[in-house]
Amino acid sequence: MKAWKMILAALLALVFVAPGMAQDEKKKGKGNRPSPEETFKKMDDNSDGKVTKDEYKKWAGANERMAKALERDPEFVEKSYARIDTKKTGSFTLDDYKKYQEEMAKNRKKKDPAQL
Repeated sequence: MKAWKMILAALLALVFVAPGMAQDEKKKGKGNRPSPEETFKKMDDNSDGKVTKDEYKKWAGANERMAKALERDPEFVEKSYARIDTKKTGSFTLDDYKKYQEEMAKNRKKKDPAQL
């Protein structure tokens, strides 16, 4: 009887633990980065579908990765904003942000020696 309980417990553990482990593996491949949509939503304070420079600066000030980048280059926020707002309209859309993210991903791959 004890053997059956142990087998049942092991099976239940697999059922509940395995899906979580699979999710962790998926996240590892992405570097644990949130999707562009999630990030854009956080940046767009007033939910109008556009991110202004002020909204971007506010978001950057509260973002851990941006804070590290700012330590290395105090002008990073200005430079990155200019690279996203390529149309120079004073704001950018989700599509603009996605294009920027795609470009950044390409650049990361170029720098990765494993990708050469």
